[in-house]
Formats: sequence, C-alpha cells, structure tokens
Amino acid sequence: MKKILLFSAFVSAFAIGAAKADNPGCGLGSMVFAGKHGPVFDVLAATTNGTSGNQTFGMSTGTLGCKRNVPIARRQFAYFMNNNYEQFAMDAASGKDSETMRAAAAILKVDSVKLASVVKTNFDSIFTDDAESLEIAARIEKLVA
Repeated sequence: MKKILLFSAFVSAFAIGAAKADNPGCGLGSMVFAGKHGPVFDVLAATTNGTSGNQTFGMSTGTLGCKRNVPIARRQFAYFMNNNYEQFAMDAASGKDSETMRAAAAILKVDSVKLASVVKTNFDSIFTDDAESLEIAARIEKLVA
C-alpha cells in the first residue's frame, strides 16, 4: 500500500511540475476551476476535464469554454503547406499555374490562376524570413478570402 501511495505522490508531483500554467484545456473542469490559477488548479481542472468525458461535446458545440474547431479546409491547407512549402514557394515566386498551385487552389476552393497571381503579387509580404509554413498558409488564406 505504501508503494502505491508513494507512486501516486510521485506521479502527482510530476504532473504538477509538468503542467503548463493556466492551460488545462476546455471542459467542465475548466469551468469549475475558472479564475483559480496555479499548477494544482490546472491539474484538478485537467483531471476533471478528462474524467468527465465532456471535452468532445464542448469542442463540437463550442460550449464549456471550448472554441469550435477550425474548418477542415483550413486544416487541410495548413497541412498541405507544411508538406509542400518549398515547391509552393518556388511556384509562387514564378507565378506559374503548377500542379502544386492547382492542388492548393482546390483545397482553398479558388481558381488556381487567381491564386498564382495573388501569391506572386504579394510574395514579399507572404514569404518573410521568419515566417513558418503555418503562418504563410494563414496569410494566403487571408488574401484569397
């Protein structure tokens, strides 16, 4: 019994130490422990969220402090850009209606010639030195919206 209690204390201490401050996720626990800060409350909120099984409902409906999921097309485009960044950047610089450009346009549901034109015209503001593929995807989505 002592070993179990010792193990539980160790796991709890590790979880509290590893918990990111003020980030228990969304759900019932986040609502119950709202306004309370610190690793102990974060662990309690996260545990309540996990054991009550309501995060899926909250994420699907946008309730319990959860935000609705981003549209699938936006996630697909971010994934596409993450995996095709270099080729897309080369095609964007040239402004040509390439296979990569047509695939991106299909995901975004826009004309590929228009997409190629927009990214070529705005190339310097889209593809900055410090930007990562997900930021670039967001910039492109904003321009073609």
